[in-house]
Amino acid sequence: MEKNLYPDFAICDSGLGGYPFYKALKERLPDASIVYVSDTENFPYGNKSYGEIVDLSLAFISKVEKQYYPKNMIIACNTISITAGQMILGTFQYWNNIILTLPPIKQAVSISQNKRIGLLATNATIESQLIQNFINFHSDEYAIIPRADSNLISFIQNNYRGSTLEERMEAIKPAVKFFKSTGCDVVILGCTHFLNLKDEFIKSSENAFKVIDSMENVINLAVRIYNREKKN
Repeated sequence: MEKNLYPDFAICDSGLGGYPFYKALKERLPDASIVYVSDTENFPYGNKSYGEIVDLSLAFISKVEKQYYPKNMIIACNTISITAGQMILGTFQYWNNIILTLPPIKQAVSISQNKRIGLLATNATIESQLIQNFINFHSDEYAIIPRADSNLISFIQNNYRGSTLEERMEAIKPAVKFFKSTGCDVVILGCTHFLNLKDEFIKSSENAFKVIDSMENVINLAVRIYNREKKN
């Protein structure tokens, strides 16, 4: 980790997933100081147990805090946010703001026509109590059809940089085929790694389903926080 004390934001993820957040926030706030930190030593988080994810997440965020002392934190990882988010919020209460990244299920419900919603995520996110509660509690209103795809996450982390469009389209083919076959008209990219391939997902969907994620909501909140802090 490179020294850059007291940045406006630290954006954290287990790997490359949060980098689209960094680019988007830098475009919106070119004067803001932003650091991007990834815990590649313990990647991937999505195949680990609940206890492992909580322990690793708290240690990771504590390390970021001691290295950078950021004013605000963006947890650009659905797995960390869903599994350890409440523990992080309770442990690091003295920070100005901690922004979590959660799958935009309510948004998906609002735009779905047939109430069949795909969720592409990690094993840990899909198996989490939060997501299972959503699936079970609302099963009479709509269907959330999950797919864990650790192979695609691994491809993005290890092979995305330098890959060709053809290789990227081939990598997402199993997921796209799955959601088309299950009749989903909206697919949530519930792991930030997948944002690196959002354009490819949209192209490959051939309008069979809409592709959404939570990045815009997170970035909009971060911009509001930054502007409010600059006024004070």
